[in-house]
Amino acid sequence: MIEELATTPVSNLARPDPLSVTPDTPLGEVVEQMRDQKRGAVVIADGEGKLAGIFTERDLMLRVDHATNAWRKQPISSVMTSTPRTLEPRASVAKAIRMMTRGVFRHVPIVDQDGHCTGMLSIRAILQYIVQHYPEEFINLPPDPKREASKRWGG
Repeated sequence: MIEELATTPVSNLARPDPLSVTPDTPLGEVVEQMRDQKRGAVVIADGEGKLAGIFTERDLMLRVDHATNAWRKQPISSVMTSTPRTLEPRASVAKAIRMMTRGVFRHVPIVDQDGHCTGMLSIRAILQYIVQHYPEEFINLPPDPKREASKRWGG
């Protein structure tokens, strides 16, 4: 399993059609697009289509002042993460897991050598991959004594 994670490229798991907006797009419009398309993150591309930033659900909760509706009109560039961590399409899934764990984030843009975003990798896609390819190993993990279930079906 570990060998396959070390050799499988992230491009095999990444969503190839990331939601993309320009830096001047109003935040309210971005949030509506994310909700309508059921996306947890959006990439911000400059005029040449190169990655300029990323905005996630977590950013919406932590960086946006919800006291008034004024946030809806501010440009996404005012709350996006500029120059986010990225991966190239041939990077391994193992590398992505390490990066996401250390950085404590759930989305990583996949960027080609020209700086264009070619996909979005989510922790959900990684977990789905592991469960689909290694169901027996995943389901039969030994219990962790520190996290013993308090009820019959967990909890």
